[in-house]
Amino acid sequence: MKGKKIKVIVSTFLAVFLVFIMCSCQKNEVKVEEEDNEDVSTNVAASKTNEFVEMAENIADNVVDLIGVEDATAIIYGEDIVVAVEMSDKNTLTIGMKGMIKDVVMNNDNMINNVFITDDAKIFEKVDTIEQNLIKGEDIKNYREEINKIKKRISSEKNNE
Repeated sequence: MKGKKIKVIVSTFLAVFLVFIMCSCQKNEVKVEEEDNEDVSTNVAASKTNEFVEMAENIADNVVDLIGVEDATAIIYGEDIVVAVEMSDKNTLTIGMKGMIKDVVMNNDNMINNVFITDDAKIFEKVDTIEQNLIKGEDIKNYREEINKIKKRISSEKNNE
């Protein structure tokens, strides 16, 4: 009888021990899955930023194709886009040219509601620097304040639509 009791106690102990080990392993697996989900959300945000950077680059390339535009750079921020251009010699950024640039933007991305266009050299350099940093992987949120200042400055320029 004593041998049976010992076997039952040992068997029960082993069963409890195995259940404990199995439960511990499952908790660790859940933890790993949660960590993976965090990485996925970070990658989704980064890929969305990259998508906006690529769209802005494509728009800038299409703006450069316009006669009279030497160079262009652009940043998409939410529903807004800032387009900075360098005009070729003897050309100026007229209201008509701004209209053509706006048409290029709208034909490339119908989600944009506000188009800010300038030929100011200092703003061009700022926008180009921000764009290059975004290409390198920086978060656009780091530039929110600076982009808002740029939009405000462009809005205050004469002849801006």
